[in-house]
Amino acid sequence: AAILIGASLAAARGEHSSAIEGFATAEMGFASGHMLHYARAARFRRGLLLGDTSIADCRQEWRSEGQRAPDKIARMLVP
Repeated sequence: AAILIGASLAAARGEHSSAIEGFATAEMGFASGHMLHYARAARFRRGLLLGDTSIADCRQEWRSEGQRAPDKIARMLVP
C-alpha cells in the first residue's frame, strides 16, 4: 500500500516517471496478493498517465463484474 500512496503522491507532484513506475510495482504486488481491485486501480492510474488502452480495459473489466461507475471505483481505491 505504501508504494501505491507514493505513486499517487508522485503523480500529484507531476513526477510522472516515478508515478508510472510506482503504479506498475503496486499493480504487481496487489495482483500477487490476489487484491485484484487494487491491482486494477493501479493499472488504471498508470494508464491515465500513459494515455494508453489499459484504461478502457479496466473499465470493461469492472463493468463485466457489474460495476456501474468504474472511474469512481478507481478514484476511491487510488485517490
